[in-house]
Amino acid sequence: MAISGKEIQNIQTIAVKEFKDNLKSKRFIILGIFYFGFALLLTFAVVMMTRTESFKPHMVLAIMSNLNIVLALLAVIVSSDTISMERKDRTILQLLSKPVDRSSVIFGKFLGCLSVVAALFLASAIFAYLATAVLTGKYPAAGDLLPVAGGLISMVLMLSVYVAIGVLISTVTKNPFISIIGSIMAWIGLWFSSIIGNIVGYNVASGGAIFFLGGFEDYPIYAKIMVWIDPLAHDIMPQLLDPAMEQTAVGMPLWANVVFLVVYTAVLLIISILLFENQDMSA
Repeated sequence: MAISGKEIQNIQTIAVKEFKDNLKSKRFIILGIFYFGFALLLTFAVVMMTRTESFKPHMVLAIMSNLNIVLALLAVIVSSDTISMERKDRTILQLLSKPVDRSSVIFGKFLGCLSVVAALFLASAIFAYLATAVLTGKYPAAGDLLPVAGGLISMVLMLSVYVAIGVLISTVTKNPFISIIGSIMAWIGLWFSSIIGNIVGYNVASGGAIFFLGGFEDYPIYAKIMVWIDPLAHDIMPQLLDPAMEQTAVGMPLWANVVFLVVYTAVLLIISILLFENQDMSA
């Protein structure tokens, strides 16, 4: 379905408003400060502990992957009540009374929420990268910049899945509090699904042996699926930054992880649009 110029403008308007509203929200400020603060601590820890000649500034970005769980939580919380809050305040009726497609509302809300989370991540990551380079005196070579850019983009794609999850939950719930609780439960559920999938997969594949030389490819399919549905499992930043690592993640080549995240996000948004278009907003 083609999107008209008017609808593109509507999407942009909704996205900008959503971005500004989230930027001023207490939950974003609190979690944002928490994330940025830990990013600073990791940066200085890396600088203090690094003495090897082989060290490169982009290594701090791979270490920052340990904070992905915080970013994922922020992404679902920011987007969790983007629709349900407007339904509660009845402002959704004012929005839909204008000549705007419901699909444009979903796209606009999604892009606005994703933009604010991505802005925090990119600002923190770029600051950590540059600060590490300056403090260590080891500056990146021209060939290092493309993998860094690829890693940052892959992270934004991963965050887009969590934002889409929050939008979907906000679409099917009427109470903002329930939306937030539901989104947090989804965040926890996906995280534990990956953990349990790895534990079960390893135990089944190893047959209870103490020493097991196999890998993810030896997991049973149900264990693989439990891992695959967790967006965090598709973090390919470390592999992109270090060509010496095996260029796969959760049994997939890196490009397949990127495609998976894009399709994952698209499916969630399509479901959100279909549900939203068939809802009675006056109820």
